[in-house]
Amino acid sequence: MLDHTTAVLIAVRPQVVRDVLAELTFRPDHVVVSAVAGVALADLRDRSRRPGGSSPQAKPLRRHDGTLDQLAAEHMTPGGVNEQYRTALREAGVPGHLAHGLDAVLARLTTQ
Repeated sequence: MLDHTTAVLIAVRPQVVRDVLAELTFRPDHVVVSAVAGVALADLRDRSRRPGGSSPQAKPLRRHDGTLDQLAAEHMTPGGVNEQYRTALREAGVPGHLAHGLDAVLARLTTQ
């Protein structure tokens, strides 16, 4: 499943991270980024070990206290294709629909 990538984003509920990682086979060059709340990087490394005891590189996400617009601006080339794509999405009203959908997901997750 991970044959054609070098970066792996783990973004699951903490309760299922062990099962998810057990299904994946990591290579030494994989960079694993965890967005799993409450799971320490050391635990992620332990759970993602391969035969021979090696583990993929694990990096925490950098904390950003600004808005999503500010974060995107920090990592977007002015006049580049990402900016063009983001502008097209904004003009089509996609961010509003996305926000509505994410709010619904958050409400579902926080009321269970």
